Amino acid sequence: MGIRSFSVILAVASVLSGLLTTRASALDDMHGPTVAGIVKKQEEYGAATSGVLDLYQRWISPVNGESNCPMHPSCSQYSKLTFIRHSPLKAYALSCERLLRCGRDYHYYPRVMVDGRMLSYDPLPVEEQTFALTTDSEFRSPEQKSEKPEPDTGFADFLRENGEYYRAITEYYRELHGESDPKRRAAIFSRIGRCYYEGGDYEQCISFVEINRQALKIDGTSLSEMELYRSKSYYSLGRYTVAITNLEWNELDTDDPHYYESQFIIGLSYARISDLNASLGKMRAIPPESDFYPASNRLLEYEDRFDKLPRKKPGVAGFLSALIPGAGYIYSGRYSTGVASLLINGLIGWTISDAINKEQYGLSSTTMFFGLGWYIGNIKGSADAARRHNSVARHRLIDDILKQEDMEEFVRRHKQ
Repeated sequence: MGIRSFSVILAVASVLSGLLTTRASALDDMHGPTVAGIVKKQEEYGAATSGVLDLYQRWISPVNGESNCPMHPSCSQYSKLTFIRHSPLKAYALSCERLLRCGRDYHYYPRVMVDGRMLSYDPLPVEEQTFALTTDSEFRSPEQKSEKPEPDTGFADFLRENGEYYRAITEYYRELHGESDPKRRAAIFSRIGRCYYEGGDYEQCISFVEINRQALKIDGTSLSEMELYRSKSYYSLGRYTVAITNLEWNELDTDDPHYYESQFIIGLSYARISDLNASLGKMRAIPPESDFYPASNRLLEYEDRFDKLPRKKPGVAGFLSALIPGAGYIYSGRYSTGVASLLINGLIGWTISDAINKEQYGLSSTTMFFGLGWYIGNIKGSADAARRHNSVARHRLIDDILKQEDMEEFVRRHKQ
């Protein structure tokens, strides 16, 4: 363990000891389990870490060179986030567990370029996300089920069909300028949105739909089509959970022309986040008469391969590391992290034992208190390592299958 890791430990330990002395009085100020009160106190706990950890980041970390940590975010930044989001004891255990993994078994982490350096991407898990969703009750009203109007946009359509997307957008706006009928304007807006999607400008497609929602909702078919392309844009950007949430919240009627494509996109998105049961369920629901049936049926043929994937059990991994620190990491294939956990926890255990033998009970109690974070972090980290092992195996298989079946290109090129 180098000076950087040791300094982070001291910083985190200092923060923890300060927080524990103030937590009891701070909790007295919460006159009920209100969300606002809890968030406020979490922010106070998080702010309390800033002084010590900022001191480390500014003065101690540069000793070994700027941005020396091989992980992103860095261990000190990761620790700051844990104290903002969690209680002091949980944050301390998570910080210790992160230090156990720092710089080890890097091939288990995605690689990202940050300030010219390739780092292992390991963000603090986000337990829950919220998304801006459409809740308009007019989304599928009977008045909007009328036949989609067809404005005279022949030249612009010709440009779009030949891949001249931005020239087509200019022509669509030219037509829009002289169009007064709300439904025809909605149809033109939907064509502009498709141009952004088909041209690969997914962020702009998402933004365009959100900005022009009021104009699009005049025609229910145009709005449902644009919600589909918005979700396909999220899918193409790798934001699979948002794609699922957007489509399931705005669930289309089965007679909508975009219904089965939306179900197919939801199924692919569930596959991408490794919820295989939900993914296969969506694929099975697509009937033979749908254009998406052949593709969904091909994916269902791979179900046996998912069932035969070797899996590591998180409970077994945690139990092994509770018996012998680091053993659960080794069971999950994280050999370097397992050895580091064994050495660090073994050193802590030896220090406690030696202090007790010398009747230095104050030292043994202090070491035991702070060492508990490393021991608990080792158990939780081992269970997480087993889950990550399973997730990586599923993702690799899913990537291979989707690439083999050319599903991404099928989704991108399919046109109603």
